[in-house]
Amino acid sequence: MKFIFLFFLFLPFLANGVTTEEFIRSKTEQIEVLTKQIESYQKEIDERQKQGRTLTGEVDILNKRIAQIQTEIRSLSLAIEKANGEIGQTVLQIGEAEDKMIKHRQALGSALRLLDQAEQENLIEIILKNDNLSTFFGNLTQIKNTHENLRASIIGIKELKTDLEDKEETLRVQKRELENLKNIQQIGKRSVDQAKAEKNNLLKV
Repeated sequence: MKFIFLFFLFLPFLANGVTTEEFIRSKTEQIEVLTKQIESYQKEIDERQKQGRTLTGEVDILNKRIAQIQTEIRSLSLAIEKANGEIGQTVLQIGEAEDKMIKHRQALGSALRLLDQAEQENLIEIILKNDNLSTFFGNLTQIKNTHENLRASIIGIKELKTDLEDKEETLRVQKRELENLKNIQQIGKRSVDQAKAEKNNLLKV
């Protein structure tokens, strides 16, 4: 199920032949451009409002407001696409962390078996298998060090996985908020469109 979800999440990247990082960076740059456009529309609206209230002026303001809202909706759409990319990237990182944990646990199990086997050998077996006791205890120390290093790595990967899962949840919440904002903007645009139509009808009279 997760594989199918990831496939559709990364379909835009596969189709365009871009990496996830490039996709996210591109969306960020596009959002920055649209943000400047939105600010520019607001300045034009403010300037037009200073010129006094006339029916023609009100229609002009409504036209600029519609263009501004359309730009805001586009910006929100890009932000949602960017959030999808970041969620997909985080899900992959969680998968990589899980794979690392599995491999480290397998290696830890092997190290534990070797350690248990070495500690159960009697002195005669130790002498027969090793050139001297120094070699045996050197190997035993190496196994113990490997064991401790693997345990530390597993703890670190677990913490990383938890952080990534928290990040994924935060991104999903942000995406839902962006979708709600986009819906609100679309409702607002319909209201402005209606007001513009009414004022256009008055101009025709």
